[in-house]
Amino acid sequence: WGCTQIKIKLKGKPKRDYLVLNRAQRFYLTVLEKLRKAGMPIFIVLLKARQWGGSTLTQFYMMWIQKLHKSHWNSVIVGDVEKQSKVVLSMYEKACEDYDTFIDEGVPTVLKPFGRTHDIRELEGRGCTISVGSMVKPDKIRSEDISMAHFTEFGLWKATDNKSPDDVKQSIEGTILDDDYSLWVIESTAKGVGNSFHTEYTTAKQGESKFTAVFVPWFMIDMYSRAITLDPSKRVRKTNPEVYPHFIQSMSDYEWFLWNEGATLEAINWYRIKSLGVDEWRMKSEYPSTDIEAFQSTGSAIFKDEYLKELYNMCTKPDKVGEIVSTSNGFNKSEYLSNLSFEPNSRGHLKMWADVDKSIDMLERYLVTVDLGKGDSSAADNTIVCVFDRYWQQA
Repeated sequence: WGCTQIKIKLKGKPKRDYLVLNRAQRFYLTVLEKLRKAGMPIFIVLLKARQWGGSTLTQFYMMWIQKLHKSHWNSVIVGDVEKQSKVVLSMYEKACEDYDTFIDEGVPTVLKPFGRTHDIRELEGRGCTISVGSMVKPDKIRSEDISMAHFTEFGLWKATDNKSPDDVKQSIEGTILDDDYSLWVIESTAKGVGNSFHTEYTTAKQGESKFTAVFVPWFMIDMYSRAITLDPSKRVRKTNPEVYPHFIQSMSDYEWFLWNEGATLEAINWYRIKSLGVDEWRMKSEYPSTDIEAFQSTGSAIFKDEYLKELYNMCTKPDKVGEIVSTSNGFNKSEYLSNLSFEPNSRGHLKMWADVDKSIDMLERYLVTVDLGKGDSSAADNTIVCVFDRYWQQA
């Protein structure tokens, strides 16, 4: 359907051409189709590398459902700002203009304004609407009749005092039924750890949500490949098999790690050349091989990525979430820290993975360290309190 009906603007090409899926898109499509054919809701958290068309495939998969499978099946596109959502919608509009009328017996595919609204389009003859909204104006996307949602670049959404990305997600959550052909894709490039997108991806990866986590590494993108030659300064179209042994013998531990993850030798060669003169952490952040690399913060990591990958698999959700509150009614500062208690709150700022063990009376059992955040700014790091149990260190 895509390679015969849908035209898009391809990067580096002067004119629009048909949507022929690349290898990364075919991998992503496999996950979408597996859920659809199983009669399950198509709920995806998509962690993207750059320039392979994940957002494009998401939008045209939604169009495919509206055009050929489901009538009166409404969708919404939500970005950080409305302009971002309208860029995605414009792909849909352009595709309708180029759509071959033969498949519909000469009837053109028209995306027209819905009523008097400026932010809603209707796919004529199918009764399907396509709405656009944003994190900035979440009230515009509230509806009781949404069957598909596309949250684009979710990692860029910035929380304010009045709303958060989670609030926008919850406003949509009650409208999308957990039914077949229901679709919800939350996609983004990684923007650090601890934010809403990182949380959504992590819980999906651990099987603790109704979403399926999908990650596309850089080496699955065909453009990131380079034929191998004895002289790296020379570009050749095809690798000479005679140079393979020389190249394999020169591979580093990390390059062997890439090979074991599924990268071809030509992809590893591209990575080797691309990384010349580039900081290791920046290279891994721009072209992540694993989802852990994608979420890494700036700076040089102390531990090897394969060790971190193993540790991430053992991460668990906190046992308690809430706030420390005081029942003191006094206004004297000296009373603020009296009569303290823990109050459970799913949106609280204090997360605890284990409680204090009071079954054994021991002095100086716990060592507490604090890494203070940088104030009340929404961009500041969290304050981390780490408690070490020294029970096993006692003589």
